[in-house]
Order: sequence, then structure tokens, then C-alpha cells
Amino acid sequence: MTPLDAAADLAQVLTEESRLCAQLLAVTDERMDANSSKPGARELAAAFDTATRLFGITFEERNDVPVWHPDVRVWEVKDPNGAHRGLFYGDYFARTGKSGGAFAHPTVPSAHPFVLVNYQGKPRDVMTLAHELGHGVHQVLAAP
Repeated sequence: MTPLDAAADLAQVLTEESRLCAQLLAVTDERMDANSSKPGARELAAAFDTATRLFGITFEERNDVPVWHPDVRVWEVKDPNGAHRGLFYGDYFARTGKSGGAFAHPTVPSAHPFVLVNYQGKPRDVMTLAHELGHGVHQVLAAP
């Protein structure tokens, strides 16, 4: 890959990131109300759709994987050929006893990443969700 190719790839990623942020904020403005504290399916679908368009990976929700809390969701990530790349754990909802902040963590290179966000239904939370999902996608794609 030449530096020019790398710059073109980066420009595409930045364009997609800007489009995703605008889309996520628009979705959030449409659905947000005083009682909303959980990211809806549309926010997650928009973020996953962007990863699919950029990298060709797909996300299939799995309900048969053990989790540490009922709010935690798990997706199987597949490469463009449909082969298993890893599992993606999402813990998005604020709750009593849960650490504050937001992060994505792989624990070790061979482990599946998990994304922790304390979503409060604010526009900034949507940006944080997209940001941390990006880290999680990176961790899945970089895994051996």
C-alpha cells in the first residue's frame, strides 16, 4: 500500500465517520425523550452498518452466550466470507454498581472485546457509543 492509498483509505474512514455521527445524532434526536436511557436498535444498527460498509464484516446477535448481566448483549462478528471472526460484547446501560465512564477492552489479544458505555440518552452518549464501538471493531479485526 502506498502512502497515497493509505491517505485515500483514511479519507474514506473519516467521511464514513462524519456520516455516521450525523446519522446517529439525527436518529437520537428523533427518539430521545425524558425517559430514554438505553441506546435503541437504530443507533446500534447504524454503527454496525457503517462497520459492514467499511470492512465487510457482519454482526449477528447471539442469545446463547453467557453474560455477566441481563443487559449485556453479544454479537458474532463474521468476515466478508461469513467466517467467524469473534464475539463482540456490549454493556451499554447505566445501572447501580456499574463503573462509570466508557471504554472498549480486549483483555488479551486472543479474548473477545467488550464495550462498556453508561448511556444516559444524551447526544454525547451517541458519539461515545460510536467511538467505543469503533475500538471494539478494531479489536476484533486486529485479533489473530
